[in-house]
Amino acid sequence: MARMECDHREQGIVENPLTSRQREILWNIGAGISFLQTAQKFGIAEKTVNVHLTDAKNRLVDLGFMPKTLMFTCSIAGSSLFAALSAAEHGLIPAIPVDEQRREEIEFLKRYHRYEERLASES
Repeated sequence: MARMECDHREQGIVENPLTSRQREILWNIGAGISFLQTAQKFGIAEKTVNVHLTDAKNRLVDLGFMPKTLMFTCSIAGSSLFAALSAAEHGLIPAIPVDEQRREEIEFLKRYHRYEERLASES
């Protein structure tokens, strides 16, 4: 069972809330490596990759690093990419190399997120 790392901001100590496996998988997905290739790389089932991603996304949502709406309104691949980007943006995983196609996907996700936020604020 993975140890849940803690955040002790009052003491000036902030530990990464993601397990090492969650960080590795998020980085791979963010870098454009498929779920199947990621599973093969770590010698685990594709379903296990999805479980790690779901757990990581839930932690990111719980800690306010990622909006919950994206978990339900985007595809699994889209919400996983957004989770990886959020984790990288907050220094939870290393920076993700981005090519032009990835940049377009990222811009789409950001626009989609802004649209979702606008809809939520209007209701």
